[in-house]
Amino acid sequence: MVYQWLKYNLSRIFPAQCLVCGETCTGMALCQDCEQELTLNRHACQRCAEPLSEGYHNSLCGRCLKQTPSFDKVLSPYLYQAPIDRLVTRFKFNADHTAGQVLVRLLGQYLQQHVPDKPECLVPVPLHPSRLRERGFNQAHEFWRVKPAT
Repeated sequence: MVYQWLKYNLSRIFPAQCLVCGETCTGMALCQDCEQELTLNRHACQRCAEPLSEGYHNSLCGRCLKQTPSFDKVLSPYLYQAPIDRLVTRFKFNADHTAGQVLVRLLGQYLQQHVPDKPECLVPVPLHPSRLRERGFNQAHEFWRVKPAT
């Protein structure tokens, strides 16, 4: 209770800034304009989530048709373009945990709104030990550890 009171009062003194454009925003460090710029991966391969041309629905990409991958399905909610690419870069290479919280929130919202059959598990791709030494933290581990702010 004290934490919520402190959080509320601090947000009034220091309003959140959008991680993408820097404008003052309410909520979770992503302003409404930048959130509306997110592009859903609507036309994707049903197996690997590779973006496909607009006319393809419930299709497989050429790569998956040629050789079936060893996994059943990949979900990639958004196209890797602005502003998602900026958030991923901030989290992955700058250890910006606020960007990680935004990404966790966006993934959670996508799963709730667009995935009727929830996955049995979500699996982070592990970081190679040499990359771990280079970056200093494992972003996949941090991504799954972070709780989205309310």
